[in-house]
Order: sequence, then C-alpha cells, then structure tokens
Amino acid sequence: MPADDLRHLYQDKKTGEIWIATGQRGLLQWLPAHGKSKLFSFNSLSTNIMHGVYADDYGFLWLSTDDGIVQWQRKTERFRIYRTQDGLLTNEFNRISHFQDTDGTLYFGGVRGVAVFHPRDFQLFFNRNLQHPPIIVEVRQYNGRKNQVEEKTGDFLMRQSLTLHPSDRFFTLTLASPDYSASTETTYLYQIEGDEVWQKAENNQLTFWRLPYGRQTILVKAALPDGNFSKVLTVDVLAKPPFYMRWWFALLVALVIGLAFLLRFRALRNQNAQLEQEVERRTQKIRQQAEELRQLDEMKSRFFTNISHELRTPLTLIASPLQHLLQQEDDMEKKQFLYFAAKNSQRLLRLVNQILDLTKLDHVALQVEEKEVVLLPFLRLIVAEFESFAAHKGVALKLHTEPNENTVYSLDANKVETILYNFLSNALKFTSEGGEVTLSLKQTPEGVTFEVTDTGRGITPEDLPYIFDRFYQSKKQKTAEGGTGIGLALSKELATMMKGNLAVESTLGQGTTFKCSLPLTPVYQQKNVAPIAETDSAEALLKEHKPAPQVKNTDLPHLLLVEDNEDLQQYIRLLLQPNYRLTLVNNGKAALNFLNSCQANARPSLILSDIMMPEMDGFQLLQHLKSSPDYQKFLSSC
Repeated sequence: MPADDLRHLYQDKKTGEIWIATGQRGLLQWLPAHGKSKLFSFNSLSTNIMHGVYADDYGFLWLSTDDGIVQWQRKTERFRIYRTQDGLLTNEFNRISHFQDTDGTLYFGGVRGVAVFHPRDFQLFFNRNLQHPPIIVEVRQYNGRKNQVEEKTGDFLMRQSLTLHPSDRFFTLTLASPDYSASTETTYLYQIEGDEVWQKAENNQLTFWRLPYGRQTILVKAALPDGNFSKVLTVDVLAKPPFYMRWWFALLVALVIGLAFLLRFRALRNQNAQLEQEVERRTQKIRQQAEELRQLDEMKSRFFTNISHELRTPLTLIASPLQHLLQQEDDMEKKQFLYFAAKNSQRLLRLVNQILDLTKLDHVALQVEEKEVVLLPFLRLIVAEFESFAAHKGVALKLHTEPNENTVYSLDANKVETILYNFLSNALKFTSEGGEVTLSLKQTPEGVTFEVTDTGRGITPEDLPYIFDRFYQSKKQKTAEGGTGIGLALSKELATMMKGNLAVESTLGQGTTFKCSLPLTPVYQQKNVAPIAETDSAEALLKEHKPAPQVKNTDLPHLLLVEDNEDLQQYIRLLLQPNYRLTLVNNGKAALNFLNSCQANARPSLILSDIMMPEMDGFQLLQHLKSSPDYQKFLSSC
C-alpha cells in the first residue's frame, strides 16, 4: 500500500475496485483483482487529509476533507470543491462523522454542524466548461527613462507583445475570466515558457519583475475549482539587454582585447628574449662560479687531507712515546704530567681522524671494513673510556644489554666506536651533576639498535632538524661551549655507509636519546666471554692512582679555578698547588654559588677562569663580578 493512514473505504460492487480515503495522501484507488493501486491528490486543497468517501448514481465520488467537500468524477478525474462560499457551515469536517442513506442522501459532520444534501442536485454545477483563454483587460509598464508607470494596453493590443528596455523594471497584466458566470470562482495560473511548474496568482493581476534578457513567452490559463482549465493565453515579451550585453559591444570588446593581447604578446616576446639573454649570461657566470667553487672545494679537501695526514704523523709520534714513558716512569708526579699529555694527544688524534674521515667520505674513499666482534666487551671498553669523566662530573654512567649480549656480530668496529664515542661525549657534556647517562643495546627485527639516553637539558625543537648537519651550532645556545660540529655529522654519514640510520628524540629540560640502528645479523653465539682486559691507554696506566690531596695550608693565597675540563683542572692544580690553596669548580654559575656561600674573610684572592663553559661562560662570570661592588676588587683573568 502506498499509504499507511487508511480512514474510510468504499467498494464498487460491479467492478470490485475499492476507493480509500487516506490521511495526508489523498484518495487511493485499489484494484484487488490486479494487485494495483493509484493515488489521487488535489492541488486546490490546502491539505490532502480525507475522512469519508462515498459514491452516487451519477458517476461521482464524494469526499469529506479538512478543506471542504470534494465532488470527483471518476471517468474524467475532474473535481469541484465546495466550501463556505458555496453555502457550507464550515470547511473542516470530522474524521468519523459521515454517512450515506439508502436513498443516496449524504451526511457529513463538521466542526459547526452537519452538511446534508443529495448528489442529484449538484450535476449542473459540475458541467460548466471554460471554452476560451483568459482576457487581458489592462497592461501597465514602468518606464525607467521617465521614472513612471505608463498605460500600455493599447500598444499591447495592437502589437500583441511587450518591449522592455533595460531600465524598465516591471509590468503588470490585469486578467478577466472567459466565463463571466464563474468569474468569482476563477483562479489564474501562469509560467514562463520552459518552466516546469505552474504558479498560482493571488488575484487577477500578474506582475513580473526583471525578466531575463531576450525573448520570453508568458503562458496564462484560468482554472475553476472543479479542475476545469481554460485554453492557454500566450504573451510575448522582448526584454532588451543593456548595451554591454549586445553582440556589437561584445565584438568591439573582443577586438580591443585581441589588439591588447597582440601588443602584450609582442612586448612579452621581446622581454622574454631579453630575459633569455640575461639568464644565459647569468647561467654562464654561475657555471664559472660553480667551477671555481668546485676547484676551491677540491683545494679545501686536499688541504684537510694533507694537513690531517701531516698532523696525524707527529701526533702519533707524540702519543706513542708518551705511552712508553708512562709504562716506564715510577715517579707518580711525573707520571701525572705524562698522563695528561698522553690522554689529550689521543683526543687530538681522534679529532684529526674525524676530519680525515670526512674528507674521505666526500671522495668516496672510506670503505666499510667488517670483522667479527663480541658486543659485550666491545661496549664495555667504550664505556670505560668515559668512566673517569662521568665520575668527575658526578654523573651515573650505565651500560644495559639484552640477553644476546654475548652474540658475535660482523661489523665495522671503528665506525661504530666513532658513533658511540660521539653519542657518549655529547651526553656527558650536557648532563649536569646528579644526572644519568645510559648506553643500551637492543635487538630489533631489522637488526641492532644502540641507544644513548641522558637526563640532561635536552635539545630545543628549533635545533632538532639540523642536529646532524656539518658544523651546525645551536642558535639558542646562550653560552659558548666549544665543539667542532663535525662529530654527529660524521656519525650520520658513517651510519648511512653501513646501511643504517641515526635518530634523535629530545624533550627540553628532561633529556635526549640518540639512536643508531644497523642491519646486523648474528654470526654465532659465544658461550664464555673473557673479562675486559686492561689496555695500555694513558687512563688505564693511571687507573689505580688517586690524585694527591689538596694542600690545606691556610697561609697560602686562596685561588678559585673555574674550568670544566677535568684534565686541565688537574694539570693546573699540579702546577699551582705548591704556591696556592686551590678551590676547583666546573663553570661560572658554580663559581658564583661558591663566592656567595663564602664569608668575606674567606673569599679567594684570585679567580682564574676559562672562557667556554656550560651554563655560564667566563665572559658572563666576569660581567657578574664587575657589576657587584663586593667582587670588584678581584683580579679576574680569562
């Protein structure tokens, strides 16, 4: 069923068809024998709510609704609506108040009473017919040039058309019914030809505003309440477009645009020719500059290669004899001096090797040289190099490995050592006292990952994207802290050479994690790992030695040494200890804290400070001292 709200039905005993009054959907015809149904609605009603449906002996159905009583002819599907203007007490009828007597009399109950009638008394009203189209009795048109409404009925009757200029905004048609006997019941429908919907006029006047430009045909027809329509009246209207929409104006504009385009094209062609000459000239200059830069780069690479080789040879000749002297010397004081020299010569040699590796990378001269390595002792040796530095800074240095720590891998030990050395040195450099640095080894589905995690100050988000660039120095760094800016860049390129990658994660103020992931696969599992052996390094040779205690002679001048390098601290201590009572601090901030904690008579007589230090450098310390009246008497040397 196409409707759910079924209110009343009537069945024709001859045909078997059933007529059903529905709520909101109109009249429903149902043919049970064929299993078909059809809905009929009435556009002239304000609602399609039907309450009762009855048939008479004259071929009509009578329906009570919320908007009058409908007389519907089954054969032609024409209808007429009866309302209060036709003599009914109300237009709104009840849902269940309806009845048909045996003689055909109909009873429809409404909100103000009952309507009682016999269908035979309404046949003549239904058979009226409109034979002719509506009549135009008056035409009024707004004249935009005169700014007034003019009578145009005579002109329209002569020409049977209307002409509107661009400034004529509207016109009005007054209509009359072709059937004067039904003029009070006639309504008018209209549309512009091409539209799909007929519009209902409010009265017998049609007013049109701003019709589309061009020729338009307006269609008008009259309608009676029973659904009877007249023939269609056609009204031809010519709405002239403004001059800028005329064909000649469009042609003129096209000619002007074409001429302007031609002139512009010629100008652009000449300009392009000049630009091509300029581009060719500048391209030639860029090629020349690029060639000069390439030659300069080759000269720079050769210089770095040569100087690195030249430096490495004497450094090797310095470091090796120092190692030999350390092994032979028994005097602990002399041995300490030799220790500082040997350790720092090794550090300088490592830096020179890094520069040389960079130049080799630029010329694809550096190769991967793999060998079998047991990771556990390999990592312990690397960590051991930083233990004294970590202890001096008061930083906990840890090594964490997973159960596969004894597995043997095939890798380039020198390159991995360089990467981890740079990771650990950076982590310890930027981790304050009481912090923690951890080297971890993790097995992943893709291989092995080395992680160095610290609890230091972290890296700013602005610096993270450039942390692996060559010679990059942070723009957010407030103090000068030294560094070449090549360690992490070299590590990145070494990892790439070994088909791995580096990554960094950092939270400002909380710490940083550097990761090196390499596609390593185990060669075999070593059951027993030999304990780490002592090396002949400078640090190993002095591992059991403890520095001599500081001199406590209160008669000696008190000197405050501000230096972040442990070796340099100890070297200066050895030099000055016989003549001074020394206090050692790591940076300018620690120096200020010490000075503020001292009583006036216990303050040092002299301050000796480095320039490049974390947290507060030597210049900043000097500025603080000069700005305070309590410290202006100091002789500060940087």
